[in-house]
Amino acid sequence: MTPAYYDTGERLQPSRTRAAAPVPYIVVRRERRPPVQFHVLSFEGPDACARAGGLASRVNGLAAALAGAGFETHHWFIGDPDLPGHQSRGRLIWHRWCQWISRYHPGGVYDGEEGKRRDLASSLPPFLLRQVMLPHLAAPGARAVVLGEEWHTADAVLHLDWLLRRAGMRDRVAIFWNANNTFGFDRIDWRRLARAATVTTVSRYMRYEMWRIGVNPLVIANGLPGEALDLRLAEAGNRRHVLADLITRAFDDILYDRIQIEGGGHRHISSSAAARSRR
Repeated sequence: MTPAYYDTGERLQPSRTRAAAPVPYIVVRRERRPPVQFHVLSFEGPDACARAGGLASRVNGLAAALAGAGFETHHWFIGDPDLPGHQSRGRLIWHRWCQWISRYHPGGVYDGEEGKRRDLASSLPPFLLRQVMLPHLAAPGARAVVLGEEWHTADAVLHLDWLLRRAGMRDRVAIFWNANNTFGFDRIDWRRLARAATVTTVSRYMRYEMWRIGVNPLVIANGLPGEALDLRLAEAGNRRHVLADLITRAFDDILYDRIQIEGGGHRHISSSAAARSRR
């Protein structure tokens, strides 16, 4: 009679509910995903007053997709002053920043832009690090990924990079900064930003524009189609899904060869496959 088995954690043993001949222990190797926390930093976000263009669709979709893939995801944006400062929706957590400034500038996310940008750069990184990221990084093997969007977040990325280095945690965090257009390029310290983050952009056209000012970004295609949730690298036409590309690059940055995403079965994205798709 074939014996039944039950799972004891690291090995399988014969079930005691059926008579069976002695069977050697069978060791089960389990690959466990290290805990990874994602942070998306942008001016625009899901609130009505925080939507001004295509950036909102991009970051809202990206944050929701990361959370839907099973990652703890924090979206930091300039939020409605009349809504909660911090709000959880499953694995997605919204952080509405600069609410006190927005109350004096009711004309939308870019009303009072300069004051919001300065406040974001000075006050958000210390809070993010102390209250959210450091408690997460205290877990063995934990990592974090940060994506800053547009020139408004460049100084916040520089500040966060400095704080992480001072805390001795910089090697545990992959930081990206992404350009969707050329607005505000004259206000960015490109040398410092290139040291602090992996600079990315959304198209080959934008890459050519950035080459003209001496910046060589990685390209992560714009938009987030629904099929990106499948997390498979598309082979036809050498296309890449945004979410898969972003996550793979992030894990390349923090020295993982492969990531594993749970949900609807086990799905793997290998860094080598992603590297081939970039050629």
